[in-house]
Amino acid sequence: MKTKKFPFLLHVVIVLLTILLSPPDVGRLFGSMGGLMQFVISIAFLLLMFYLCFYWLVPSWLARKQTALFVVIAFVLINVVTFFGYMALQLSHNAFDGPAEALRYNAGMHFSGFHAILTAALFGTLFRAVYEWFPLIQVSKTN
Repeated sequence: MKTKKFPFLLHVVIVLLTILLSPPDVGRLFGSMGGLMQFVISIAFLLLMFYLCFYWLVPSWLARKQTALFVVIAFVLINVVTFFGYMALQLSHNAFDGPAEALRYNAGMHFSGFHAILTAALFGTLFRAVYEWFPLIQVSKTN
């Protein structure tokens, strides 16, 4: 699938939507460098998953009608991004706020982050589909 250039303004809109859908705790955000870094890391991992779907997964598998492979790879990537996102958050917490607690990871943490990363993946997939196929719909209506 050939992609037209993605306008800069749409990147700005995506970043703003990500921030709006994952609002920070204002007191923590401006209260410490750790709070700011954790916010930046959480937004970065959401954007990572969005752009993985938008630029790689959808054109590589979904657009080629390899839906089952797309779903499997997306599921694995969502879990991997969630895991590394939480590890990065914990490392930044220990680096900026002091090593108050050891690194820990449990199913509850994973599934809370999983839902956010899954939402970013779904948005990336949907945005790519609309971005690619909307012009085709317009052309077919004029014919």
